[in-house]
Amino acid sequence: MKALFFTILLLISYSGYCQEIGLLQDTITDKAQFTFDEIVITAPYADQTRSSSTLSVSSVNLSSPENQNQSISSILENLPGVFVDGSIGEVQSRVHTRGVSIAAEDDIGWYYTSIFEDGLPLTLTQHTFYSPDLFIRNSNSLSKAEFIRGGQAAVLGINSPGSILNLISSDTYEQSDLSLGLRTSGTERNGFDFDLNLNGDLDYKGQIQYHLGFLYQKDQGFRKTDFNWRDGGQIKAKIHKKFKNSEFTIHVKFLDDNTNRYLGLPATNWSDPQAASDFDFTSTALMPSTIITSLPDGRTFGQKTISYDSNDGIKVTDLSTQIDYGWQPDSTTQVQIKTKYSRKTSNWNSIIGNQILGLENFLPYFLTGLENPWGQVEFIPRDDPNGLVAVDNSGALAIFSGGTPSFHYTGPNQLPNNALLGSAIWLKDDQASEWMTELSFQKKLKRHELVASIFTGFSKVDMYTTASYVFASYEANPKALSVILNNPPQPIRLSDGYGVSNYNGLFYEDGTSNNFIGKFSLWDRWKLSSKLRLYLGLKLENISYNGQRYLPEQLGQSGGWDSRLQTGYDNAVLVRGQPELFKDTYATLNYSAGVNFNVSSGTSLFANYSSGKKAPELDYYFNTFTGVPIKGKGEIQKINQAELGINIIQNSIAGSVSAFYSQLKDFGSTDFAFDPMSGQIFYTPLQNNQVKTWGLEFESRIQVFRNLSFISTGTIQSSKTVDYTIYDANGSVAIDDDEIINYSGNKIPHTPSVMLRVTPEYSLGNLRFNASLSYMGPRYGNAENSFEMAGYFTLGAHLNYQLGRLIFSLTAKNITNSDGLLNFFGPDEFGSSANQATSDYIRNNPDGRFVVFPILPRSVHLGLRYQF
Repeated sequence: MKALFFTILLLISYSGYCQEIGLLQDTITDKAQFTFDEIVITAPYADQTRSSSTLSVSSVNLSSPENQNQSISSILENLPGVFVDGSIGEVQSRVHTRGVSIAAEDDIGWYYTSIFEDGLPLTLTQHTFYSPDLFIRNSNSLSKAEFIRGGQAAVLGINSPGSILNLISSDTYEQSDLSLGLRTSGTERNGFDFDLNLNGDLDYKGQIQYHLGFLYQKDQGFRKTDFNWRDGGQIKAKIHKKFKNSEFTIHVKFLDDNTNRYLGLPATNWSDPQAASDFDFTSTALMPSTIITSLPDGRTFGQKTISYDSNDGIKVTDLSTQIDYGWQPDSTTQVQIKTKYSRKTSNWNSIIGNQILGLENFLPYFLTGLENPWGQVEFIPRDDPNGLVAVDNSGALAIFSGGTPSFHYTGPNQLPNNALLGSAIWLKDDQASEWMTELSFQKKLKRHELVASIFTGFSKVDMYTTASYVFASYEANPKALSVILNNPPQPIRLSDGYGVSNYNGLFYEDGTSNNFIGKFSLWDRWKLSSKLRLYLGLKLENISYNGQRYLPEQLGQSGGWDSRLQTGYDNAVLVRGQPELFKDTYATLNYSAGVNFNVSSGTSLFANYSSGKKAPELDYYFNTFTGVPIKGKGEIQKINQAELGINIIQNSIAGSVSAFYSQLKDFGSTDFAFDPMSGQIFYTPLQNNQVKTWGLEFESRIQVFRNLSFISTGTIQSSKTVDYTIYDANGSVAIDDDEIINYSGNKIPHTPSVMLRVTPEYSLGNLRFNASLSYMGPRYGNAENSFEMAGYFTLGAHLNYQLGRLIFSLTAKNITNSDGLLNFFGPDEFGSSANQATSDYIRNNPDGRFVVFPILPRSVHLGLRYQF
């Protein structure tokens, strides 16, 4: 450990500036090769380089073999200042920058970060379980990613004052390529990818060029599940036309993919978490076997059905068309217009919750929705009809009379762990139509360079979410259980044939909204002298929501949805009730000021201060406390950030070092909660809180010898909650016993104090090899700081060899199969949250089980790329 820190400190002292940190595409041998201080495309100026600006930006070469078949979030792990929780898989990652974050259970982990694609936002809105990374796949059609962190994102982005990720398509039309890849994981879960890119001219003069990219991926995921984890791809096309003083580009993308997300795993030993029972952090997924059913569509009062198939996972589509036009009438003037229309769908056939529910617990029977589900219960494994398990559950009622709950088997067979999986199927049907346009104008004057832009965006969002309890065994590979209450005079089915019960009764959300985003921004780059530049920027932003959410109501039909008394699993169906209207407009002023001083050739100092605002997202309206009206207009969050840094490009060193400060005020914190008495799942009311973070981040590269270089990135930070409260619902929807608990002065949850990565690389001729040692520092898992996730190391490596037009690559991640923890979800109880694991709870339950999210296990990708 001491040696690692010594290496980092050494690299800081020789810090420099590199075009593509961590990707090792260039060799630093002499000063002439520092021509790659490239133009930053995601910037207010057409000719702005990183070393001459106040931007904190990292550029990633997505066409590098290391990044083939890697998710966007996993690539961001290489960057300084960025915390990435990619423990659940390819999508729905949680990305936080410089301590600007909200709760780890928000399920909208890109809350303060915009994903752009070729200069325009990928999505205009986000809400719970509807995040922008659902609609992006990394492929060879992309050339690079620019990640802008810090305050200037407040002016450059769309309601994203934390950071901006801009994914930029390849502009090379001369060369085509075909990539094939095979992937396997430590659990022998296999997959493949196919990526074909065709480029060329459409006319004999070479003035009209085209690109056509086709990506298809299929694999079984990282952990053992009963279904494929990824199955689908995308088609991207682009036509580019150059004129004398202008250029014209049309982009078309069609994404059609099935993916999924992993849930947490049970652990024991609060001070040194270990996988519970017969589970394993590197292979267990704890997700039920295949479930296929049809549910009543609450939007139609059960007149129509909506299908659920766990094999589909999260099915997403995105059809978009973007048109870019750039005009340069003279050397001092540039005009650019970008416009895009997209149609997105996100259909979830997924699972929520996987906590243990003992057979003596009244909850799984109560959750069926049947008024009297007590007596002789039969569990029938779907894949083994002869494996019937008979149980008398009457003893579970003892808890209501002050006794000890119990059960007993009435047959020879038993269920693993004498328990059921506390799980529910999660069905979502989200749709959005979006149309956005941006017009920008740049003018160079004697000492000033002015950039003005106008952005307008319109979107229509439809959201529908239901949850239904599902019976499954509690074991490493859970099996769906069909359940029957076999009491006289006739049996009553507590589930359908796939174990699904309480149709639509656990959770119901239904809403629509028409939204508008308007932005006007103005930038001035003022050349005060040959060495000193001043940057001033402001943004006026207007965000409007006009919609409704429908309050749920009971179907109230005798015999339930199908009017049959012998089916008890459809008696608690929730349907669309009365609408609750909302119509709010949020107007904000964001600004940024910075200075860049050129100390000498290849060395510059910069400083900036920014004040950003974050308007509420749609989850504020869609995901509210059950039965409690929307409390009018939401709070506008305030994000103040300051930074002081240095950029260096010298003979054999390159990099940057930045000291930063972030303050996040008036942000809402909420918990995902469950009321066992009513069977309702809900979100607790938002609490407006304030946090602050100080830190130091760096990225550097040193060329030790001609064939050997060292790359390092890192973040060292200290975070603190200034005003921080949580809403404790005390396990019920009723509000008379609720309380607000103050945790001000603690560390910010889920914010590591240290993140480091060291990557030595060796190259010889056409062979290139690198290995990366990464360290994730300890983090607290909740607001009280009562649970701490320990720091951990991971090791990765990449081998690349080029033979003519062929490129062979081998990439391995988490080689040692480290089981480091990235997230914590509290006690192993149905509907629990991290904040329920208080110091008192841990002290009173020393042998208690809790839910953690370990990092993904080992994966190896073998790639072959042919360029033609």
